[in-house]
Amino acid sequence: MQIKRFFISNLKLEIDNSYNLVKEDYNYIVNVMRQKLGDQILLANNTGYDFLCDITNITKNSITISVLNKTKNASESKIHLTVCQALVKGDKFELIAQKITELGAKELIPFTSTFTIVKDNTQKIDRLIRITGQASSQCGRSKMLNINTITSLKELPKLLNDYDLVLLAYENEKNSLKSILQNTKNASKIAIIIGSEGGFSPQEIDFLESNLSNLKTVSLGARILRAETASIALTATVMYEMGEMS
Repeated sequence: MQIKRFFISNLKLEIDNSYNLVKEDYNYIVNVMRQKLGDQILLANNTGYDFLCDITNITKNSITISVLNKTKNASESKIHLTVCQALVKGDKFELIAQKITELGAKELIPFTSTFTIVKDNTQKIDRLIRITGQASSQCGRSKMLNINTITSLKELPKLLNDYDLVLLAYENEKNSLKSILQNTKNASKIAIIIGSEGGFSPQEIDFLESNLSNLKTVSLGARILRAETASIALTATVMYEMGEMS
């Protein structure tokens, strides 16, 4: 039977030490994933290591685990990919966060723009963290997606000016995504910017092009993609072209 993986993001783990897990961790491990006394589990705590643990005690409200050993996790991407996503409806945003986690993105920056049609207070960050934590466990990652606080499009240049490459998906662009990525194989820090359901205004495109010297505006083909499709497709394409799917 495959050993189940779980994230314990706020707990420092050491070999030969025991820890009590409560509340959400207890509920997910025991009640949702049905782990029992004597089972072994893998825990990750955002350090880049996997910790093999024994379940040594289960009570009504807590579970005790003992750390047996730790190993370096080999599934993390070698490139730092940040996805800047304009706010879309909650279920779509959750899908984006889940799938870019599975594909290896390191960071998600939600932002508002001219054609954003949802309010920023509809994005439940705690729920996103829970979803991406479960996605990280499922795909074997040792680090969770870093989800930033919601910002505005006008703040993006300040956040992205030290990146090697920033890709802006825009339906009116003709630049080839493939040729740009093939000419920047040495990039180790890449960001992508995806609009909301309404896309970007020409003024927003001009603003980003004027304020980000590392920006390349690219086309995603002849078909207009939904926001969630564009984010997932562009993340997968970047990962493939940078050798993360070889």
